[in-house]
This record gives sequence, structure tokens and C-alpha cells, in this order.
Amino acid sequence: MHLSIKNSIFQAIVDNKWLDISYVNKKREKTNYYIGITDIDVARGRIHCDIFNVFKANRRVLSNNFIYLEGIVSASILEQSYYETPKKLRDNVSNDGALFDYLEVINFDNNILRYLSDCYRLDNDPFLKDIVMIDDIDIQVLKRSGEYGLDDTQFNILLDRVFKKPKFEAEIINRYQTLAINKFSIDINDKQYVVAYRPLMLNFKDKKLKMADKTYINKSFLITEEKKVTLGTYLEMNPDEFCANYDANEAEYIEMIKGNFREGEKVNTRPTIVFLRRQFLRGVDEALEAIHQLDCEKKLSFPLKSFFGRNKSRSRKSKQVDLVIFDRRKINIDQMRVVYNAMVNRVTYVKGPPGTGKTETIFNVLLSAYANDKTVLVCSNNNHPVSEIYQKMDFSITPHRATDKESKQLFFPMMRLGNTKEMRAAITKLRVILSYIANYKTIRVRDELTEISKKKSLENFNELKDLLMEHESQVELRERIESLLKIRTSTTIAQINEKLDDQIGLYQAKLRASKDIRDRDVLKYAISAAEDIHFQNYVFYSALQRFKKLASQSYKDLREIIEAEILDDGVVLFNKWLKNTANLKRFLAVFPIIICTNLSCEKLGSPSPHFDLVVMDEAGQCNVASSLIPIVRGTNLLLVGDTNQLQPVTVIEQNVNEDLMARYKVSAHYDYVRNSILSTMLRKDNNSKNILLRYHYRCGKKIVNFVNQRFYEKKLKLLNENPGDLIYINVKNRFNPEARNSYKEEAIEIAKIIKKNKYKDVGIVTPFVNQAALLNEALRRAGIADVSAGTIHTLQGSEKSVIIMSAALSLKTGKKTLDWINNNHELINVAVTRAKEKFIFDGDKEAIDKLSGEQSDIKILSDYVH
Repeated sequence: MHLSIKNSIFQAIVDNKWLDISYVNKKREKTNYYIGITDIDVARGRIHCDIFNVFKANRRVLSNNFIYLEGIVSASILEQSYYETPKKLRDNVSNDGALFDYLEVINFDNNILRYLSDCYRLDNDPFLKDIVMIDDIDIQVLKRSGEYGLDDTQFNILLDRVFKKPKFEAEIINRYQTLAINKFSIDINDKQYVVAYRPLMLNFKDKKLKMADKTYINKSFLITEEKKVTLGTYLEMNPDEFCANYDANEAEYIEMIKGNFREGEKVNTRPTIVFLRRQFLRGVDEALEAIHQLDCEKKLSFPLKSFFGRNKSRSRKSKQVDLVIFDRRKINIDQMRVVYNAMVNRVTYVKGPPGTGKTETIFNVLLSAYANDKTVLVCSNNNHPVSEIYQKMDFSITPHRATDKESKQLFFPMMRLGNTKEMRAAITKLRVILSYIANYKTIRVRDELTEISKKKSLENFNELKDLLMEHESQVELRERIESLLKIRTSTTIAQINEKLDDQIGLYQAKLRASKDIRDRDVLKYAISAAEDIHFQNYVFYSALQRFKKLASQSYKDLREIIEAEILDDGVVLFNKWLKNTANLKRFLAVFPIIICTNLSCEKLGSPSPHFDLVVMDEAGQCNVASSLIPIVRGTNLLLVGDTNQLQPVTVIEQNVNEDLMARYKVSAHYDYVRNSILSTMLRKDNNSKNILLRYHYRCGKKIVNFVNQRFYEKKLKLLNENPGDLIYINVKNRFNPEARNSYKEEAIEIAKIIKKNKYKDVGIVTPFVNQAALLNEALRRAGIADVSAGTIHTLQGSEKSVIIMSAALSLKTGKKTLDWINNNHELINVAVTRAKEKFIFDGDKEAIDKLSGEQSDIKILSDYVH
């Protein structure tokens, strides 16, 4: 995101950077050039600086100049530059209160946004843009001394390649491209994966090329547009540990990686100068800029106030809402609490352990939102969860009209949007809807009849709504009592304790006087909307009424896009049309529910509130920065996820992240690498409702009981009556130095058991990429074509009748590998809870017992299954 001019000046000083400015002098003449700041005269509003103009023929630095701050109309830091800022000035900007205030440095929340912007920029897979050929540079001198003086020819070549560019291109290069020297790459056929590098920076004043003090690591890399290579493929240790200790162990680490080459890869340590580029993504910075502006105008939504920890009280919209349950056989009181609270509260958090019906819950939230005439944005970090929700909505609702015996196809008024493929499908669906409304053009939809159907349907839920209101009151009373008891135990002042005792007694009396509400009470008053003819008529006619707007004159521009002769042309026009806020508002009048990924939400109007409710699924896997793209577009928020399952996958180095946290003085609550949007907001917001879905339906009892005890404090209610089977395949793994973290003994046994038992609905999971490759080879040799193995991320969000876990550990497994397994409880949790009927553990029991600590998750699981 863009910094203010004063903040840019401050950051350039502390980071030793040149500043690219546009300046208007007293004659109103505008010029662009670079400045290196030497001092600031607050009283006169003057900046003392060296000046360099890359576009001038002589390309000389003009020293000992000054300009006026008020004349600077824009400023941006030149990331690939270096300027030796005087130490006195750097000390002053940090210690001189007047200068600190003059540069408007204090804005902690803005620092958070700037931190997230930098993190997200670096959390994208880089690729090799170009190799920079500059004749006669002595690379060895550069490597040895850390800097190299360029001659005029070399200096001019570098200026032309990096800095002398049109404005837009220069901005992209400055923010998303890195000039670097290769330290270690993996050559894969004719492609190069730059693993370790050091950034290079240019000082225009002394024409010196300076190398960064430490090495940076690319944890993943695009070697083609389609093919990504990850560092984990070649490691047998935690990637963050590799990054943090690379410089001290370079030779050892290169040999370790070399030992995991499988496809003719080669080590490349040639010190070539390269351009590394990252993808240019606008959506996150647009959202962050908008949040900053809303903050300045004191217009932050409740979800954003909660994000910054400014939600000081639980804020309700209204208790008078309508509720809908599609299928009463698939609900429990926890799920209904979510539906109710999502309708009445500004922000609601839902912790949904595996197999507790998160998708069913969201389904009922969306139907209830529709009944309350709300617009909803449903989103998540990737396509799988949002597609699952969309398909459930699409296939579940097929109402019958009261006047006909035949089933009528219903297009529920929702739309799945996203990447080019999804946008093609959306336009195709819109074309079908236009034909659909043409078939019903003779039907006159009367508002009063639609409302009557709605009223008759929803009044069935009134007693349930009253019950839930009463239940929420009881929950709040228990929460208050619990909070006061905590204060009571930590207070020794008699007068305060007396008042606390009175208040606790009052709340306890209220609780005793209220009716104890149980699951059976919810089911008693719940009606299945799926079986209610009034609800079906309401949805059918209200949807038809919305769709008919598409045929009106006011939607002519959209119809022309829908009917574009070339589908991909229509996609381009549709994306542009939706980006317009007024058009989005019209679209929501027809399709009040939009479903897409977090990143694709940037296509939906300006980054400002357009939706009554944002529902984010799998929020425990959503990184903080991209999650703000949808969050800024809603006035209310429902986050659904589980902090005990897989966390967001990031490629930014931990040490780089720590440098950024220190630079922006960001607290651990916002740590980009170690947090999801769910964990961050749960830590910052102590006032919004936080609901645990306790009822587990998926796994057999013996299977899920492990995670219930280990990760969920025995809070889950295990409703699957099937006991579930636990099987242990004990093998003696033999270490193969040519194929680390892969054991054929386990692979052979797994292929045998699948073939013998003719398993079809089976998933195989392992912590290691090498073992997954070996398992797939063993399956192929055994003639098993319809089963494949993968790491844990391939199974997140899915379920199988049988799950087989290949531990791939032996007596020779290194400590670093074991530490990585032992510190990864999410892997164990997700692996176990994919299994509906049978969980099979395949491993070397002796090795696991000897090498793992008594409290390690892998050993406790091994003992539990054994």
C-alpha cells in the first residue's frame, strides 16, 4: 500500500533508501527525480538532500541541495536503492519528538496495514525474470567485500535495466522485482530454481552496487507458468529452520538437498546476477488502502473494528429476525446458535472441528439470510470449500409449485464467481436463466402472494426463534458468571468481593429460574423447510421475481455482455462491469448471494461495504492479508474454521517476517506467518460471540476419540454409533541414504492391504513428499490405479471410508525431521479425522518409541492405535 509522503520520508531515512518524488517548485513546474535525505529543517519545512535524475543525460548527483516538503506531490521508496543516510538524522527521527510528530510516524494500526502489505507482496511465488549480463563486473570482489564500484558503462546499463522505465512499469519493478545475486540454485532440465540469493542495491551517489548482509531463501519457485517447485520436496527438516540457519550451514544444506534429487537435478552455485519477479496482485493493497481511509474518516465497519481490537462491547443488530432450517434431521443446538447469532450479531466466530457439520450450518445461515433479505458474500481461501457450499445450495433446493404436480427446476438467486473458468460458467448460467425467465414470462409474480408464502413458511420457526433467544440469554449469563468468578479469585479486597458476590448471586438466580434447553427442544420446534410447500413457493416466486429484472431495460448492458458472441470477451466485460459499484448493487438485487474465493472478491465493486454479511469458511486456513479483501466489503462477519487444523501456507521466510514485524513494531497477534484471520481476530476481539460446534458425526468413536482427548479437551459429543476400526501395520524400516524420508517397507505393506481388502474409498497420507512418491510407485506396480497418496494438504476438507497414514520414520531419522513432525499437531489432527470407518497406521513402532518424546503427537497416536 502507498505510504503518505511524510511516512515515506521517515521510512526512507530509517531504511537507508533513495526516495522517488514528484516535485512542484515555486514556478509551478513539475519534475521527477530521486532524493537522498541528509537533514530535515522542521521550522522552515525544508528537506536537505542529494538529488539524482535518472532521465538526465549527464546522470550526476547534485549534492547539498534543499527542497520544500510542501512541494512534494508524491513520494515512493526505491526498494532496490541504497543511500548512506547520516547517522545523526537516523537517530533524530527515532528520538526527536518534534521530528517524530512532524513526520506523523505514530499510527499503530496503519503500521499493521503496511506490514501486511509487505508480507503479502513477499508471500507470492517468485520466478526468474531475467539474467542480467553486465560485462567485466568482478563477482568475486562483490561476494568478498559486499559491494562493488561500477564504471560509467556498467552504471548506465544497470540504470537502464532497473530504473529508467515508464512510471507504471517502474512501480511494478520497484515493488515486485528484486535484483539479486545467485548463491544456490537447483537446475531442473533447462530451468533454474533460485533457492538462495542475496538482494543487490544501487547507490546513485558513489555508483556502488551493494549486497545484502544476509541470504534470502525462496521456499517455493515458479519454473514455468504452470509448474511450481517447493523447497520441502528436497528437505528433511522444517523449512523455517533451513531458512534461519542457511548461512551457517550452507555446504551441509546443499548436500542434504542434493541427496533428495530424483529427476536429474543439478546444483548451481554460479554467482550470476538475476532479476526475480513476483506476481503483481492489486486486490490486497486496494483493500488495505481503503481500510486506512475508512479509519481516517472514522467509518470502520464492526468487523474491521474487531480486527483492530476496538470492539469494546458485544453489538447486536436486532433480535427480530427470521430463521430457516432446511432439514431438521441434520441440525443440533450448536448449529442453530450459529444461524441465530449470524443474523443478530455484527461479528460471530465459529470453531468447527472436523466432521461437525460446518457446511450444513453455513447452508442454513444462507437460507436464513435470504429470508431476511440480506446480501451475503461467501468466501474462503481456495476453491474447494466455496465450491462445496455452492454445490450443496445448488442441488438441495428444487421446490414444487403448488399449482403443478411436476417438479420445477429452480435457479436459486446466487452466483459463483471467481477465476476465468468460474466466470465462463457464470455467464453460461446467466444465459440459461435468461431462457428460463422467457419460459415463465406469462407468469405474473404478485408481491403480496410471495409475501404470504414467506410469512406462512417462516412463522413455523417462531417458537424455535424464541427458544434460541432464551438459550443465548442463558449462555451470556454463564459467561458473565464465569468472568466474575475469575475476578473474584484474583481479588482480596473485601468491599469489591462483596459486590462481586452479590452480582454473581443475582446472575445465578436468573439462571436457576430459566428453563434448561436441550437438543430435543430444538428438534421439537424445528420444521424442515425442504418439506414445506409454502417455503418452496416463496423461494420459487421470489427468485423468479428477481430474475425477471434481467429482462428489463435497466439491465440491457448486462444482457449484452451475457450474450457476447465470444465467451472469453464476455468474461473480460463482465469482470469490468462487476468492478463498478453501481453495477454490483444492481447485480445483488438479482443475486443477493455471491460465492467466490477471497482473492476473487477484489472483482466485486470498490473495497467498501456492499454486503450485509460476509461468511468466510475454513477461516483457520485463510491468511490475514487476503482475508481483508472480502471483510472490507461487508458490514457484518461470520468466520467459520478451526485453529487446530492446517494453518495458512506461506512462502515468506520467518526471519524476513520477523524483520518486518520489528520494522513496523507489530505485535504477535498480527504475525502473518503464525496466524490465520481466525486466530488473529479471536485474539483481538474478546466481545463477539464465539461458538464451538461440539457434535461430531463423521468418524467412528474409537477414531475420533483420539483427537477429542488430544486436541479438543474432550468437548466433542461423538454421535456416530459406529465404533470405527483402528489397525496398526508394524514394519522395520531400513534407511536408504539415496532416498531420504521414504521407506519401501511401508509402501509395500500399504499396497498389499489395499489390494487384499479391495479398498476403493481410501486415502493415503504421509508427512513427506518423497514417501508419497514412493507410495504412488508401489500402488502403480501393484496395479492399483484408482488410489493415490499425498501429503496432508491433499486431504484437507475431504473424507474417506478408510485412511492409511504412512509415518515414514526409522531409527536413522534425523532430529530435525522428528522436531518438525513433533511440532505439527495439525497434521495428525487432519489425518485422523478424514477417516469415517477405519484408520490404519503404518510405521516402525520401535523407531517411533525410541526417537519420539513421550508427549509427541506422533508417539501418542502410535501408542493409541497400537
